[in-house]
Amino acid sequence: MWVSHMAPLLGPVEGGTRLTVVGVHFREAATLRCRFEESSKTVVARYVDAGQLECATPVQSGGGSRRLEVSMNAQQFSESDVAFTYVAAAAVSSVWPERGASEGGTPVTVHGANLLSVSEELGYLQCRFNSTVVRAQLLSDDALVCNSTEAASAGMVTVEVTTNGRDFTASGVLYEHVWVMVSDVGPWSGPQLGGTLVTLVGGGFGDVELSCRFGDAETVLASVHGTQAVRCVSPVGAVSGWSSVELVSHGETLRSGASFFYHARMWVSHMAPLLGPVEGGTRLTVVGVHFREAATLRCRFEESSKTVVARYVDAGQLECATPVQSGGGSRRLEVSMNAQQFSESDVAFTYVAAAAVSSVWPERGASEGGTPVTVHGANLLSVSEELGYLQCRFNSTVVRAQLLSDDALVCNSTEAASAGMVTVEVTTNGRDFTASGVLYEHVWVMVSDVGPWSGPQLGGTLVTLVGGGFGDVELSCRFGDAETVLASVHGTQAVRCVSPVGAVSGWSSVELVSHGETLRSGASFFYHARMWVSHMA
Repeated sequence: MWVSHMAPLLGPVEGGTRLTVVGVHFREAATLRCRFEESSKTVVARYVDAGQLECATPVQSGGGSRRLEVSMNAQQFSESDVAFTYVAAAAVSSVWPERGASEGGTPVTVHGANLLSVSEELGYLQCRFNSTVVRAQLLSDDALVCNSTEAASAGMVTVEVTTNGRDFTASGVLYEHVWVMVSDVGPWSGPQLGGTLVTLVGGGFGDVELSCRFGDAETVLASVHGTQAVRCVSPVGAVSGWSSVELVSHGETLRSGASFFYHARMWVSHMAPLLGPVEGGTRLTVVGVHFREAATLRCRFEESSKTVVARYVDAGQLECATPVQSGGGSRRLEVSMNAQQFSESDVAFTYVAAAAVSSVWPERGASEGGTPVTVHGANLLSVSEELGYLQCRFNSTVVRAQLLSDDALVCNSTEAASAGMVTVEVTTNGRDFTASGVLYEHVWVMVSDVGPWSGPQLGGTLVTLVGGGFGDVELSCRFGDAETVLASVHGTQAVRCVSPVGAVSGWSSVELVSHGETLRSGASFFYHARMWVSHMA
């Protein structure tokens, strides 16, 4: 019988290593034995086949090399000069890190004792996570490193090592498989230029070394913030659209991830209005390109200012309200889809002092409208007139205004369905009106009688129109299709005017006109031919 080699070639002095013995001329027998050196005790061998036996190493008092021989009769042994080396038993005291992603791949440093370089050379040095074995790399005689194995679920596993590929330690040191779960991502979008600070929210992040991968790009560094948040900066996106966001731990892509939308560069081309009060609240229409609906749409007025929520209208239009500012001046407007990275469009909004109304003159006019009303106030701007923003509002009806000075403007009163008081307000940006509450009265001018009701075609008749609402209303008279003639107002109930020449004999309308507007109420006047007395008796 002859032993050619065996495996493993070494084991602990405590014995018990199951040896595979390879040789020739083996035969099954109850007296099959293995012996480690001539003076040592024999141990029973198990027959496998004519070329292989198995036996367990006995306990030894110390380390060193022992020649292995075999016998079929427990008396006469082979002389093959194949040696087994006894070594001190390995032990595990701790691992670092103590936890990692359940997808595996985490380099785990195992601290212990009696870890041998020869074991690494022979390919024996291994770690075992519960029942899964992986190769290990020796760092020193008391430390090695091996990659954690994949686990189907989160939980604790024991970590043991072997220096002979067969006998594992039984130290019971634990390592935790953590299930990393991503539940949300914010912001969920950013520009193709990259640079978005993305926060992945979930669980199991603590003490797990992580990086992020956006689509097919290279991984980027991630910073772990507690057990529930990871942050990483988006790289440049090749195209606009949705991209996967995956967490990677030591080269292993984790199961749980999220999605991120790369959008084209947003750009503001113009906005309206271009100015508004420092008190804020101006509803801006922002026009540009590449807008997209998102809860994080924002407008910002200068880099240092607070952001305000923007409302999506369509891909080319947003709306947002200006925030309060401490003083007037130009502020550059930018927009963002993720409330983090803003456009750079160089379109400016100008903050100005808020306009105010203190009084109007006249304070009343015909309800048919058209009365030029001078509005006195403050902070009325010439630039507003140039931009077409300067307007008056009578209750809810808006008309254009003409600037007289920085504290006065004029606008024509609007038509009203009935007599009564209306508020007069102004705007310097076409959108934000004053709330001064100054009143203007719409007067219903009513003609109830005319006297005399007739006169010669030659004209010259002093006609009195009797009625109501005439006071403080500028009036003139029109007879038929003739040009208007001056009227004199006598209190609130009488107006007088002189009839012009009548073209023909007959009835003609008599209308009251106020600032070019023909009033609803009027009367009739009869033009008669020239009366002539030929004789009398």
